[in-house]
Amino acid sequence: MSNPPLNWLSRLKSFHLRYLSKPKSDRILFRLVHRYACRSVVEVGLTDLTRTVRLLQGASWHRSDRPVRYTGIDSFDAREEDQPSLTLKEAHQRLAGSSWKARFAPGPARFVLRRLANELAETDLLLFSSRERLEENDDTWYYIPRMLHESSIVLVETVSPEGDARFERLDVEEIGRRAESAARRRRRAA
Repeated sequence: MSNPPLNWLSRLKSFHLRYLSKPKSDRILFRLVHRYACRSVVEVGLTDLTRTVRLLQGASWHRSDRPVRYTGIDSFDAREEDQPSLTLKEAHQRLAGSSWKARFAPGPARFVLRRLANELAETDLLLFSSRERLEENDDTWYYIPRMLHESSIVLVETVSPEGDARFERLDVEEIGRRAESAARRRRRAA
């Protein structure tokens, strides 16, 4: 069954988001969400709530029988002093939307991902912000494959000294390699 076409205003907004929005570095996210019709987004480490709202708007403009599901994982009220403040209440207020269902999981990413990996199955887009990334040898990678399906997109954000964001896409083989390495470490520790 094909999805009904977008109306002209939604198409115009979608085009603007993907090709004309600022900052330019975020456009790749919006294009991926549009191209792959992402309906389930997990963001680890919220950096820019405006970007997140736009990402969810872009996902909701793509017609589907599945609602957009968003999970934001962040330390929120317990952020380090050198990080911009963001309360859980503020995130709830800013990301409340009628076209998507937002859920927030406070705490360090490595613990939250371990706890919620099974609940976050069938994630279309998993986005690690530059502020909250997993090291390649982190044992949390063991749990990540549980969240993904064959066409899931996993992006890791890096920020240049000039402040420009870049997104590196991790392929299935790399995620599998990291998960297998974590599994070997777990077996040795047991």
